[in-house]
Amino acid sequence: LFRLTGRLSFGHAVFWALGAYWAGIAITRWNLGFWPLLGGAVGLGFVGGLIVAVPTMRTRGFSFLIVTFALADLVSIIATNLTGLTGGTNGLTAIAEPGSILGFSITTQNSLYELVVVIGVILLGLLWLFERSNFGRRLSTVRENPPLAQSLGLNLFVHEVAALVLSAVVVAIAGMLYFYQASAVAPPVFTGAATVPIALMVVLGGGRSIFGPV
Repeated sequence: LFRLTGRLSFGHAVFWALGAYWAGIAITRWNLGFWPLLGGAVGLGFVGGLIVAVPTMRTRGFSFLIVTFALADLVSIIATNLTGLTGGTNGLTAIAEPGSILGFSITTQNSLYELVVVIGVILLGLLWLFERSNFGRRLSTVRENPPLAQSLGLNLFVHEVAALVLSAVVVAIAGMLYFYQASAVAPPVFTGAATVPIALMVVLGGGRSIFGPV
C-alpha cells in the first residue's frame, strides 16, 4: 500500500487476523486442506479490504494512521469477545500441516519455510507485473501527482481503494501461512502496536522498492 499510494497503514493486522483466524477456524472445525484455505484467505482479504478501504481512504495523513491503528485494536477486541468462534483470550490451537501440495510433502518446519518462500516469490512477481500494468502506472501517477491524475480523469479514491484491497489479499494469505507456522492464533498478536514493526520495515527498507522491506 505504501509503495502504490504513499499511504502508511497501521491497520493491516486486521487482514493478518482474518487470514490467521480463518485458517484456525477452518482447520479446527472442518479440517480443510491447503487449497480451500488459500481460496478463503484470498476471498476474506478481498472483502475485508473493501470494507476497510471505503471509509478509511476518505481520510489522509495523520488521520489515516490513527483510523487504521484503531481498526487493528478493534479487531483484537472483537476476537477476544467472540469466545465461541475465536477461543477468546486463549485463541485457537491445532497441529496444522499443509500436507501434500502438487506432489510435494509439506510436513516439517523446513518444508513449510520452503513453501512460504515459494509463495512469497510468486506474490512478489505478481506485484512486479501489476506495477507495470496500465492500472499500476495509473496508480503511480495518483501517488506522485494527484492533481495531474485528476486532470487526466483518474478517480483517486477508486485507485487507492484498489491498492488497499490488493495489499489486504496479500496480508490475509500471510495470516493463513502464519497459522501453519505457529499452530496457534490469539488476539494480542493482531493489535495496532503489533503492526508498527512491520510498518518500520517498510519505511526503512524503502517504500519504493518491492524487495527492500523483505
